[in-house]
Amino acid sequence: MRVKPIYRYVLCWLLAFSVFWPFWPQSAGTAGSARTTGVAGAAGAAPSGEEIMAALDRALNSYQGTILMDLTVIRPGGTPRTSRLRVYISGTEKMCLRYLEPARERGQGYLRVGDEVWMYLPNAGRSLRMSGRQNLQGTDLANDDMLRLDLFRDYDPVLVGEETVEEQDCWVVELATTDPSVTYGKMIYWVRKNDSLPVKTEYYSFAGKLLKTMYYKEIQEIGGLVRPVRMEVHSNLREGYQTILTMIEADFARAVDDAVFTRDFLEQKY
Repeated sequence: MRVKPIYRYVLCWLLAFSVFWPFWPQSAGTAGSARTTGVAGAAGAAPSGEEIMAALDRALNSYQGTILMDLTVIRPGGTPRTSRLRVYISGTEKMCLRYLEPARERGQGYLRVGDEVWMYLPNAGRSLRMSGRQNLQGTDLANDDMLRLDLFRDYDPVLVGEETVEEQDCWVVELATTDPSVTYGKMIYWVRKNDSLPVKTEYYSFAGKLLKTMYYKEIQEIGGLVRPVRMEVHSNLREGYQTILTMIEADFARAVDDAVFTRDFLEQKY
């Protein structure tokens, strides 16, 4: 049985971010609620994988808003590089991401509407069509990690066990697919039993190779909602490669104008 779309932030996953992408507001299904609870199966039995992921969706996701975040890229032997971004979200199909700082990156951005992803570089003078599998500008994130809000749409969730992670009792849910058009062959989520928030996610290739792991940190209230405000992505292919997403502020109460989700807005001086 296919799981209903899980509308994951950046992340935003976020992110989320979730991330992002998330892909992460802890709500009871509305933007005005700050708390939620875990999920239980019928008559006290363990919940199904689909029930757990549906609860995670309710715990994490709002359907509109603006987020200010820092994106830090760490490389062995190098100085960490931090960019400040503003992310706009509307519904499950629209997201726009704009770079604010540093000055050399200001005006760069990404737009997703439906299955189309566009990148804009001011020096190029126009927006360019991108693939969801391509990396987000020198990070350890694929475009889909940051920009696709229904990342779980093509996956079948199965509860595969229980585990304690960082002193937190978790359900372990495996999401697998045979659809070659998606970015990952398999994802494994560790979801807290008490409130349905994620603790970590592992991302695998179609050949079964572990590509990266995302950790969800620092759960606190932001923008009126409770969520992990720090997401750490660790590459399992290159030792010491990390990308960190840190939420600075958020507004989930106000809808974003549809004009934001256009190539005209993406290409405006920012």
